[in-house]
Amino acid sequence: MNELSRRIGKFSSPEALLKAYECLESEFTKRCQKLKDAEKENTDLKALAADKGRRIADAKEILSDENFLVENVLNNDVIVNRFIVNYLEGLESGVVPSVMTARGGSAVLTPPKVPKNLEEAKRLADVILNGG
Repeated sequence: MNELSRRIGKFSSPEALLKAYECLESEFTKRCQKLKDAEKENTDLKALAADKGRRIADAKEILSDENFLVENVLNNDVIVNRFIVNYLEGLESGVVPSVMTARGGSAVLTPPKVPKNLEEAKRLADVILNGG
């Protein structure tokens, strides 16, 4: 085996070695470009995530500002109407709104008693004023 054959290994000729090197160089260049593109995309995604996190923090800060809420939310008819519609839809669906009391929550299921005559009104006033 001559010296040249021993140095080029599995390749049949110096031309075959050169061709393999050129293919390898081309593939290496393509992969380097893909890596560069992936690194740029990674950097862009990190910046986008940081910006989104910053916007969420800014939104939370803005929503905790009482003046902003009054001026931009509570005085906005579109937003107020949406809350009202949502509330009314909840009432129509049969969901009973909870009422906060010391013993838990319950809703009034019957209308309050209204006196029908003067005698009932006197008894009710006596109960309210004298406790019995």
